[in-house]
Amino acid sequence: MPTACTCLVSFTDSEGIRHSVEVTASTLYEAAASAINEFRRCGFTSNAPGPPTRLTVAVKIPATSHEVQWGKIEAWLQSAGKPNGAGDEGEAAGVAEDVNGVFGVMLRRLVASW
Repeated sequence: MPTACTCLVSFTDSEGIRHSVEVTASTLYEAAASAINEFRRCGFTSNAPGPPTRLTVAVKIPATSHEVQWGKIEAWLQSAGKPNGAGDEGEAAGVAEDVNGVFGVMLRRLVASW
């Protein structure tokens, strides 16, 4: 499994307000899924983001940034973290291999909460 990194995940809501959360994750999709969970938990945005919302994932060290649509993360979670073969490029592979680990438990809780 890849090394965990500290990431800042953010999105801009329909009112132009930028929301960010810091998470620790081993993959792009794990970071985005953790952030979605935290954004929903804290409820700071009255304009709930949906599938077309773009999440920006900025890895602190080494400094890199990535963008992924919220809907792609929801679809990935519903598929139990297995890439659908349509360009996911295996971001979920490490997590899917560890379904009995801590993140596997978190994935099941996220999916169950929808």
